[in-house]
Amino acid sequence: MRSIALRATWLALTLVTVGHLPDRLTAQACRSGPVALDARSTLLLPASFGISGVATGPSGRLVLWSAGGEVFFIDEKHSLTRLQLPDSIRPAGVAITPEGLRLLDQATAREFLRRPDGSLALLGRARLGMAEQIDQAVWRRDGWVIGLRDLAARRFVLRRYFHADQRDLFRSAQSDSLKTIPRFHLTESSRGLLLARSMAPFTVIRLDPVTGRADTLASVTALAGLGIPPDSLPHWRALPAIALDCTLLLTLSDLTADRRILVRYGATDQIERATELDAPLGLMTRLPGEDAVLAARRAGELELVWYDWHWVREPSSHTP
Repeated sequence: MRSIALRATWLALTLVTVGHLPDRLTAQACRSGPVALDARSTLLLPASFGISGVATGPSGRLVLWSAGGEVFFIDEKHSLTRLQLPDSIRPAGVAITPEGLRLLDQATAREFLRRPDGSLALLGRARLGMAEQIDQAVWRRDGWVIGLRDLAARRFVLRRYFHADQRDLFRSAQSDSLKTIPRFHLTESSRGLLLARSMAPFTVIRLDPVTGRADTLASVTALAGLGIPPDSLPHWRALPAIALDCTLLLTLSDLTADRRILVRYGATDQIERATELDAPLGLMTRLPGEDAVLAARRAGELELVWYDWHWVREPSSHTP
């Protein structure tokens, strides 16, 4: 497996083949081969800021928030504006809507609207059991999809909150203890919601938010040549799965070092390629309307990096 060094303002990142995985059939709209990421801009954030989530909006607008309720607005020119939410609100999810910012509070499941004039309005409250704790919420079209842990049942639960429609979409198998209840990152894709399990075995699940159908993708830890010793797996974490057309990128992060592994799934949901990085980089989200992704990088200081992505044509193995 090849290790590629990162530069401060430029990256040409090619996801190299792992093992001898055969070429697979893809839909006509899908490409195959390596994916390249080229950095086009960076933005320095306060070193003390911890990113709990990111929301995207039209025209390149972004919102980032921390566990302490600190929010940063980033406009299309990458200008940064800071907002401190009231102490009573700690967002599990934020959405950029025409009416303003929608916020779902992590502790109470109450939904708020922050209007452009700075006023706050309580919109409602999602159903939350006495022993349930919210991890994350994702805004989808006209409502929230909430990931939570049911401590009484020792399960991870995915729940819709579309005001008139509050029902469970997915429940994990029962865990042996509270500590082993799985936790998942939630991200959107054109083919459904993606659930990436944060700890080994780093399971990725694609879920239809209408029907609740859940399809488990190929196992990351079963991949030969991944290069993670089994006894070090507890020190690794998965970041959110990022959908690029019909391919997925999953970042695995070593908590004890700057080592990262990017895993790419093909159109058939099989693992096709991976790259090892010796840099503190993590992909966070795809930017809507662009062939670009947003990443966070911490090398002494915390910065956001915008990467343009494109397919790389591989040389033909056939001789004329």
